[in-house]
Amino acid sequence: MAVAIDAATGRAFVLSQATANERVSVLDTVGRRVVQTIEWAWGLKPTSGLPSPNAVAIDGRSGRVFVTDANTGSINVLDMWNGRVLRRVAASWSPNAVAVDGQTARVFIVGGRVTMLDARTGAPLREIPIGGDAVAIDARAARVLIADNGGGAVHILDAASGAIVRTVGVGGAPTAIAVDMQSSRAFVTNMAGNTVSMLDTRGGRVLRTIAVQAAPFGGDRQPDQSGFRRGPGLRRP
Repeated sequence: MAVAIDAATGRAFVLSQATANERVSVLDTVGRRVVQTIEWAWGLKPTSGLPSPNAVAIDGRSGRVFVTDANTGSINVLDMWNGRVLRRVAASWSPNAVAVDGQTARVFIVGGRVTMLDARTGAPLREIPIGGDAVAIDARAARVLIADNGGGAVHILDAASGAIVRTVGVGGAPTAIAVDMQSSRAFVTNMAGNTVSMLDTRGGRVLRTIAVQAAPFGGDRQPDQSGFRRGPGLRRP
């Protein structure tokens, strides 16, 4: 299951993989109710198995939701207000994660490669030949950080252009990454090394390696990277 929340509108998108008819549920987090359920199976032709929505991100400024599907190898752009699929972008690889930078209106989808989209139109802008398993954005530093499990590294990209600024070696099998924009710090869990690496997002340096319990896997990032604040209820921007 994956979830994304738009703090400005209080709208949340929850991906469910529990049933054959996989769904995207739209919630009003202020009113604590489900406002829409989107059946995910329609119109998709999986390369293997059933359609499998596996990652989601919201751009509140453009009113777009980006849902990746691992089995169909697709990136789906939805209208956040009516759930309609506006655009479907085919990928030549299985996407693992997605993040939106509201400052530059860029979307980054990571997997076997990295695809950068225009958040307003969903149009592909660039494909970057690096792999990735997790992605986080430091909007203040205008940096995109991608954890590369196979490479044992974090790739740091320019958020506007997608250019690779630096590649930093971390511990074994980095699987998740979280960013604290207030301190310009990123925290990377290294599953094989039983460590967490703390990085300076501006300078791209490893500041500290912290030993933790066996096989750290998950992490969390700041839920709102768009500059919006939580409003009193569900509303159009």
